[in-house]
Amino acid sequence: MDQVAAALAREPNIAFAYLYGSFQTPDSFHDIDIGIYLTRCRPGLDTMYALDLTQRLADLISFPIDTRILNDAPVSFLYHVLKGRPLHIQDEELLTRLMEQVVRQYLDMAPLLRQSTREAFAG
Repeated sequence: MDQVAAALAREPNIAFAYLYGSFQTPDSFHDIDIGIYLTRCRPGLDTMYALDLTQRLADLISFPIDTRILNDAPVSFLYHVLKGRPLHIQDEELLTRLMEQVVRQYLDMAPLLRQSTREAFAG
């Protein structure tokens, strides 16, 4: 992961990047999930940037990578990603603000999520 972290550090538009998902669990992963938060969003171009970055990182380590832009991600997904491992932090202040906001919003909606899950899987 050091090579990936170093490559992400060379990207000026990435405020921070997190490793999340199954890669953190030994013997149960198929690809490497990386969430990136961009310093500035460019509608239409961000998807192309993420695809290009994904390919460059996969070529670097010869392993499949799934890169997701976090800027407009739902709170529940952000909460999941931010429980992962930081790979690169360029803007610690932005990350701290986002973490506080995500935790607050997630905890506000957690009871509703639990109730919805119970109802969805009730017999």
